[in-house]
Amino acid sequence: MENVGEGEGGAEPGRRVWGGGAALYEDDVPTAWMQLEWSEADLYPGCQVKTNESKHLPFWEFLMFFLALERWGACGLNLAILGDNIGSLQNALAKKGCGASLRLAAELAWRQCCFSWEFTVGHPPSEHNKWADALSR
Repeated sequence: MENVGEGEGGAEPGRRVWGGGAALYEDDVPTAWMQLEWSEADLYPGCQVKTNESKHLPFWEFLMFFLALERWGACGLNLAILGDNIGSLQNALAKKGCGASLRLAAELAWRQCCFSWEFTVGHPPSEHNKWADALSR
């Protein structure tokens, strides 16, 4: 993954087939952001996930969710994660998935336990997901 940009300032992950973005909000004000460009070469061998196929979009959204937690999920901080892909949010909450998403769910469960990550999820209407969508394009 190429880190295209990062800024300082609820995390709001977003994902499109060509990249991902997330913004950290504090008191309803975006205070930090990150933007990544996806590459299949960054995934483990035999992963079977493609960047140019919309059927893999839930995986990329779930990965951005995970990376937002990795970046901003400090111990004891309860994050509200907002995302526009219901499947990836359900996978994160249930710690489930298929194929590569299942591996990511297992990693999320392990890290949540080790690092005391606390989070809630939400699915905002598209018009309220502007920052993450803008960063992912």
